[in-house]
Amino acid sequence: MTGTRVLVLLAVVACCSANAVRCVAVPPFLSMFQKKPVEISKADLELKDESGPYLILATVLSGEDGQQKAIALAKELRETLGVQAYVHKKVFDTTTPSPPATYHLPGDEKPIQLRVRARNPSREENYAVLVGDFTEIDSPIIQSVLKKIKSAKPQVLAQADATTGEGQSVDSATKISQHRSTIWKLTNRKEIQQRGPMGAALITRNPLLPDEFFQLTPRDDKELKFVIDLNRDKKIEHSVLDCPGRYTVRVASFYGRSANDVGSGGKLSTEGEASDLLVHAALQSHKMTQALRKKGVEAFEYHDIYGSYVMIGSFDSLGESLSNGEFRYSPDILQVLEQYCGFQTLDKMDPITGRVQRVQSAKYIDKIPFDVDGKPLAVPRPAKSQLYGNSLLGRLRLTN
Repeated sequence: MTGTRVLVLLAVVACCSANAVRCVAVPPFLSMFQKKPVEISKADLELKDESGPYLILATVLSGEDGQQKAIALAKELRETLGVQAYVHKKVFDTTTPSPPATYHLPGDEKPIQLRVRARNPSREENYAVLVGDFTEIDSPIIQSVLKKIKSAKPQVLAQADATTGEGQSVDSATKISQHRSTIWKLTNRKEIQQRGPMGAALITRNPLLPDEFFQLTPRDDKELKFVIDLNRDKKIEHSVLDCPGRYTVRVASFYGRSANDVGSGGKLSTEGEASDLLVHAALQSHKMTQALRKKGVEAFEYHDIYGSYVMIGSFDSLGESLSNGEFRYSPDILQVLEQYCGFQTLDKMDPITGRVQRVQSAKYIDKIPFDVDGKPLAVPRPAKSQLYGNSLLGRLRLTN
């Protein structure tokens, strides 16, 4: 009798315990350990100028559902490969005739103007899926990610191929992808046979950045450290290394080489030897920076092994890329270029005849001229690992 009671009591306890487990709520502090899905919005996937100077073009999608497939692919690449994937829209429109151009036909004295029209005009929206945040084009990291992308077989592209039935209209991007896959299967190379639908991926530049951004030849570690130490000198009050923004505008350049400066090559060595021209260039840039600062202008100076430079402004964005492929700088950057660079018209008196003539001259301050052509460029950063490291100042390497 006693044993039966014990069994009944254990059964009741077990039942109550099970009900208690179902009824008791999970403590709030434990919710922090639960993995929550990260919501990625369409704006997060949009390619921006800060998405890295170098990117991997994974694939291009078009058609009616091109944008939808591109967004889904970018999200899948982020989740499966752990990379920063973006989507960039590009429109190819041949329905509008080109602007009139002047042609000289043989035998005709007067030129004629013609407008070129496409034989088969069309308008197609293409969506490029890019993997970004790479600072160097030849880094081992970008090569490793490129290899993974070429062999990856995402579900989004597999489903897209499955839904394309025989006789259906296929967009140009899908046709190219299908043709590549057919060729890869016929080859004898195992590496090519194993390629996925993104097997033609390649390394490219960020299309939202202008050409001036990529003008710098990378420095070695010794040279980079020397330049950083040079610009961290206590005498430099307004170094461009302290510029808070990602971009600035170079308005003046003072190079340390001329035709008569052949001995030292016009280059400041890492041992600290400097020619008179380099010293003069450094003094000119410092004097101009100080003069601009006195007028309330946000000016910075920068010293390189080839010369010295003056920058104006601190900007978080260069501008925007237009639908026709051109790049338009932001209004603030254009204002700096217009105010300080280019030419100005002055009245100059001839010392002999006393005649006053209007002449064009480069703009200047304290008798120090600005550059005729200013350049918006990336702010140099000391650490190579940081995004947009190695300054990208568009240095001009002077040669014999």
